[in-house]
Amino acid sequence: MAIVGTVIGAGFASGKEIAWFFSRFGVNGIWTSVLIIPLFAIIFIFGLNIKNENLTQKLGRFAPILFFLTNLIFSFAMLSASIFLLQDILYFLPKIVIVIIMLALQLLVLSKGIKGFSRVCSILVPFLVVFLLFSSFNGIIKGENSVLITYELIETFSSVWFCVIYVSANFLLGYTILGKLGTNLTKKHIKVISIISAVIIGFLISVLNLSILSNIYSMSLSMPIFGLLSSLSPVLVKMVEVFVLFAMLTTLFATDQALLEIVNDSKIVSKWSVIKKSLAICLLVLIGAFFNFSEIVENIYPVMGVVGLIIFVIIIIPKKSHPKLGEMEIGQNDDIDEKKNETY
Repeated sequence: MAIVGTVIGAGFASGKEIAWFFSRFGVNGIWTSVLIIPLFAIIFIFGLNIKNENLTQKLGRFAPILFFLTNLIFSFAMLSASIFLLQDILYFLPKIVIVIIMLALQLLVLSKGIKGFSRVCSILVPFLVVFLLFSSFNGIIKGENSVLITYELIETFSSVWFCVIYVSANFLLGYTILGKLGTNLTKKHIKVISIISAVIIGFLISVLNLSILSNIYSMSLSMPIFGLLSSLSPVLVKMVEVFVLFAMLTTLFATDQALLEIVNDSKIVSKWSVIKKSLAICLLVLIGAFFNFSEIVENIYPVMGVVGLIIFVIIIIPKKSHPKLGEMEIGQNDDIDEKKNETY
């Protein structure tokens, strides 16, 4: 559930990611939303198996900095969307109070560590899955447009490319967390968990994509999910907002936890207490309150996807091992001895 919770964030639950990476490609977006299942399974298996130290060996000292910056950007997006939605739910509270509430929630989860994050996801994710399925099927049933005639075919390459960078962006987002979650798992368990998680995510993307295509007008909204639920009563809409907020929080907590893990491995702040590190991270993430959520998804997410794809390729390319000088001399001496023995 922690893996699913990492992927189902602000962009996913709000429908913005689905609309941008899949729905706008029409029919092509339908089959790429199915193609994404094996792609997610591959990166989950890979991420759970590999150790974070391997990346440092490949990219050198820049690896922690790179992952810190990318997770920080994702945190900005999650916090920006969470504050936006929480202001609508708790409309009677000033923004400063909303910001303090978010700060307190982040500190609470960070203080519990990776186990605390997994526990939060095990509670929230099942509700999120049910909510997303309900919202999607409601949109499909009550949609005003036929899915198959909504759009003309758009260039296939573009739809496949955006599908790939969507997966690689999530790889970049979840790499640090996946490395920690896979520590105590057997290879068999890793495969099973990865496949199940990929199927759940792929199915949710597919039905949500179909729902958005059935309601074209929702694509223009900052959070398309609410366009799918316009026929519901105000009370149910408020309940939906709460579930969307939960989805945003699961990914926000995941990126916060990833930032803390990176900081914990740093020698610069090695003498700091966990509380001090957590507070510093939360205060830094608060910068995200000044960003626009939609602009981050549309402009920065694709860039993060390209970066994630490059890093994935770098990691899977085997590193050539060159024997040290001493080892070469020993090897050469062994060959000489063998030739002498053959002569005799």
